[in-house]
Amino acid sequence: MDRMMSESPGSVTDSVQTRKSLPHAVPSIFGMKDPAMGGDAENCSDQKNSHNKRKREENKEEFKRPYLPIDDVRLGIKDLLMENPVNVIIAETGSGKSTQIPQICHQIGLTDGGKMIAVSQPRRVAAISLAHRVAQEMNSEIGRKVGYHVRFEQMKSDETRVLYLTDGMLLRETMNDVYLNDYSVVIIDEAHERSLHTDVLFAVLRTVQKSRKKENMDPLRIVIMSATLQAELFSEYFDDVPVYVISGRTFPVDVFYANSLNSSSSDYVYWSTITILQVHQREPIEDDVLVFLTGKEEIEHVAQQLRNFNTDLNQKLHVVPLYAALSPAAQMRAFQPAPQGHRKVVLATNIAETSITIPGIRVVIDSGKVKTKSFTASDRTDVLKVHDISKSQAKQRAGRAGREAPGKCYR
Repeated sequence: MDRMMSESPGSVTDSVQTRKSLPHAVPSIFGMKDPAMGGDAENCSDQKNSHNKRKREENKEEFKRPYLPIDDVRLGIKDLLMENPVNVIIAETGSGKSTQIPQICHQIGLTDGGKMIAVSQPRRVAAISLAHRVAQEMNSEIGRKVGYHVRFEQMKSDETRVLYLTDGMLLRETMNDVYLNDYSVVIIDEAHERSLHTDVLFAVLRTVQKSRKKENMDPLRIVIMSATLQAELFSEYFDDVPVYVISGRTFPVDVFYANSLNSSSSDYVYWSTITILQVHQREPIEDDVLVFLTGKEEIEHVAQQLRNFNTDLNQKLHVVPLYAALSPAAQMRAFQPAPQGHRKVVLATNIAETSITIPGIRVVIDSGKVKTKSFTASDRTDVLKVHDISKSQAKQRAGRAGREAPGKCYR
């Protein structure tokens, strides 16, 4: 895959110190379009306009969600969940698995007797945003029928039947209650990410399930949900349980590449900022933008550059950061609409790659970089390093622009 930049900075600190000031005029740096995507930008823009008119419309009295691919197989999923104590579900992006599978479990009576459904998420922003969405769909206030539990914050009550929580918090609950008596179903979402907590949970949950059976207790149902076809590994671990595949739904996304791939493009933060301003000049104000950067420092730098850019176009940019160190309340600002007449620009790390859908996003700007932890053998320490993203990550990021309507991705 073509990348926006071919060089990686030696360190994040060095790249920040050498960053350039923004020019007074925004240069044109894009022109190459991914031929595999098909169509042209103008036609894509026409398709989007009809969706943009309904972007922020919401009936608060009675929420009506749009059609999801999972609706076509709802009866089959109900039968699957009733018949098997363990199920593996492969569901593509946009299928509706994260919001609908817990509700189906509730509808078929798996929460009778006051039991709860635990839905494990790899990131707290996903747990909180999904809990708010499902509460809205179930016409309930957050913390009543639907709640969440993340580090340092929880919203739940005796009425709670669907609980979204991070994998770390679920693992902690298994330490306090070896039988997980409060739960009838445990759903492990985004299992393909294979975090340390998730892998440990697989072993713990299998032990809990066997312990309940030995003590003649109510069975614990386990649902493993993954977005990749490599989920057969999970099926084998749980003694070859059934694997159910659900197709996804995404709208077409036109991908554009930077014209210049020379050494000056190595400052991905600078060029990401330039691209934000360029997109703001070209695209309808209703099209919100999601920008993938590598960390808090880079996000704050871009936000400050946008504030300092002394032109009229900056006055209509509503810039919102989104990274792991933010408080849950600050993270939720990314899901709220921009003020009337403004464009929302979400500056995010890779926590926005999966699990969450930010309403209104029609344009993705991908720096092509990610910051990950690496072990240094000489020092015997873990360090954060910036490197190029993988093809699957690039696909996931571009897909964020096509969750609700046709979109565009700039790399």
